[in-house]
Amino acid sequence: MKKIKFSHNYWKFPFNIRVKNERTVTLIQVLKINYKDLSKWMIIYDARYSDKDVYDIPKTDLILLIFKTRKENEIFTTIRRYAEGKWKYYKATEGERFEVVIS
Repeated sequence: MKKIKFSHNYWKFPFNIRVKNERTVTLIQVLKINYKDLSKWMIIYDARYSDKDVYDIPKTDLILLIFKTRKENEIFTTIRRYAEGKWKYYKATEGERFEVVIS
């Protein structure tokens, strides 16, 4: 199974991922966006991992990934820096399952 890695246990994660460690998700959509297209609410949602800490999203072209949990059918996003190879990889894996790895 493919893996998607995160550096923190982000607040955006559904309960089953954050607390219960049920970490299998399906990639349901991949979109190319730009930082300027994000609302301040989307930035806070996607990047917050504690009361005081927010990951610094690059202010450039980005890839928005939308995942669905397996059991509860909840969705969450992640934003990654755009690179052509990364874009092609994620686009080709729409519909596939991933293991969420939190380091």
